[in-house]
Amino acid sequence: MDNDPLLARDWIKMNMKFPGFCLICKQRIHSAEMGYWSRTAKSILHLDCYNLSGLDTKKNQNSLNNKTVQSQKNADNLLADFITQRENKEKCFICRSQIDFQDSLVLTLLKLEKNISTLETIFCSTCLSRSDPHIFEEYKHAFSKNLKSA
Repeated sequence: MDNDPLLARDWIKMNMKFPGFCLICKQRIHSAEMGYWSRTAKSILHLDCYNLSGLDTKKNQNSLNNKTVQSQKNADNLLADFITQRENKEKCFICRSQIDFQDSLVLTLLKLEKNISTLETIFCSTCLSRSDPHIFEEYKHAFSKNLKSA
């Protein structure tokens, strides 16, 4: 907590059970008055002092940052599991060559995929990066071939 009670992360909005003095403005807070209490800071704050201090936005920002970090970790875990399951088995939809999951273009596209667990069609970096006008024809041919075999 760095010795600064305002850095406590456990501020709880509540009706005060006991009277006390606001940590910020040093004015009295009466029992049954709405305010914020922190167990780790062993302090109380007026509603207005809490809001004016920016603690409400810091708390929301910390919560958002934590959710974003957790979401990224989950996505990274799903990607790692996906690669582990399919490495050395997956072939390019168009040219049928082995997919290199360490290729930066392939990895970038997999990270962009919203629902990686249901991904069935993968392309190699060679087919993805080709600017040749016949690549679409090859894709259509591969698509038709896969439809017929299904």
